[in-house]
Amino acid sequence: MKEKIVILQNDIWKMEVDAIICHANTELEMCEAISSLLLEYGGDDIQNECNSFEQLMKGQAVLTTAGQLPAQSIIHAIVHNLGEDHNDGEEEFLMKAIREAFILIKEKKFKSIALPLIGSSSLNIPVKRAAELIMAEVKKHLDGETFVETVYFVAQSYIMYDAIDEAHRQL
Repeated sequence: MKEKIVILQNDIWKMEVDAIICHANTELEMCEAISSLLLEYGGDDIQNECNSFEQLMKGQAVLTTAGQLPAQSIIHAIVHNLGEDHNDGEEEFLMKAIREAFILIKEKKFKSIALPLIGSSSLNIPVKRAAELIMAEVKKHLDGETFVETVYFVAQSYIMYDAIDEAHRQL
């Protein structure tokens, strides 16, 4: 299972994978740093498809096109309400959204996944803790029946890389 996890520093919007998991809010407005770059490079088709969803809740995950990105799809892990202050319990929504994302991954029989360290900036979860939470959910998926061959954790900084690497070593 550990060999299926690859940690790297890269531009996630350049990844040739079946799906990219990204942070999302309940309105699917792609306004966070990484999601806005996915939209910029992927084109308006992504946001147009996002606009077709209604009444989404924290902890859900939904799949859209990846537009002009080299990835096939984007899975939006909904971790907060647009404009909301972050409270206790955010870790629960992060874990639930990642779990829901991996349910979609299993349904679609995706083999390669890329994801950034969701939650560390958007939910104010400490970087190390966000890495531990997400790694635990990925491990649960990879330990079960799966088509996934590779999960790419894409770090945006050395601090994030080190936190993901430490969480990976603790598996």
